[in-house]
Amino acid sequence: AWRYLLAWFMAQTPLLVGFGAAAAIITAAQRGAVGITIVASAVLPVILIVVLNATIYDGLRHVLFEIPLIFILGVMFWSEIASRAGYSAVGLFAALQICLFIWDNVALFPYNYVYFNLPSRQIANHYNFVTDFWGFSLKEAAELPIVVQSDSKIVLGYPGHLVAPFVPSGRATIDLGNASQLPPATEVVTVAYVRFVPVPEWCSNPEYITRQLPLGGWPLQLSYAARCVTQ
Repeated sequence: AWRYLLAWFMAQTPLLVGFGAAAAIITAAQRGAVGITIVASAVLPVILIVVLNATIYDGLRHVLFEIPLIFILGVMFWSEIASRAGYSAVGLFAALQICLFIWDNVALFPYNYVYFNLPSRQIANHYNFVTDFWGFSLKEAAELPIVVQSDSKIVLGYPGHLVAPFVPSGRATIDLGNASQLPPATEVVTVAYVRFVPVPEWCSNPEYITRQLPLGGWPLQLSYAARCVTQ
């Protein structure tokens, strides 16, 4: 559990905030009771999750309560640095971080939770990170021309219950896991999110819903639609 949480915190915490929070934790004793209390509030729940071997998956959604504490720790550390080294230098770095963060959120909209910080976005993709674990992009995928203009009356969805509300009227939605129940050579349309599940080999030319983070590597694939013929 600790490796999973560490990887996701390192990947999704804004760089300046993450560095400041880590430094604040290391130097907590220098801030007296207040600093130690804030650090303990942030660290102890994570320690309990690891010790109790609690189930953690799909990014940071189970520990979102930690994010405000991490930001408080980061601001605490950088405000101390600013008071010693001068506010102009720290303010410049903070302004750059805020501008990049705004740029990121405009680029990701409306899937802002698919965020990776500057270092991690160089390697982040759907192979090594879960991207759209909420399935919010399925609506956009279901509205692609490949779905809307298809003559097929059957839509395979993954997961089916999330895809069903968005498919065009008059079409049946079946969960992708039940595709084997259909007769062979049945023409269908598949709508699914990209979540460690490859496009079925009996589907062709998938169209992806993607977002590109500024200064990042690969586009982040969120979901797709494809025309398929069952086997």
